[in-house]
Amino acid sequence: NKVGALNSEMANIETKKTECALISELAERYYQVQLAQKALEVRQQSLETAEHHYENAQKFEKNGMIASIEVMQAKKAVTDAKREVWRLKKICNWLARL
Repeated sequence: NKVGALNSEMANIETKKTECALISELAERYYQVQLAQKALEVRQQSLETAEHHYENAQKFEKNGMIASIEVMQAKKAVTDAKREVWRLKKICNWLARL
């Protein structure tokens, strides 16, 4: 009977160990999702700022206040920001499915 009791105790310990590992993994994934969502929010704000800057650059160019290269740089910043938002959306979606 002592062997049975020890086997039962070992099974209980393994169950607790597995439970703790799962809780730890769940917490880790939760915070990964939260971090990715915050990063996405920041990148979306950066995109809005870049788009506003690009609009202003177009107006300034039209009035002869800046060179066309500066407008192209502003447009590239918008493209880069869009790419980063898209990438983070993919990451958020992937993490949400885990």
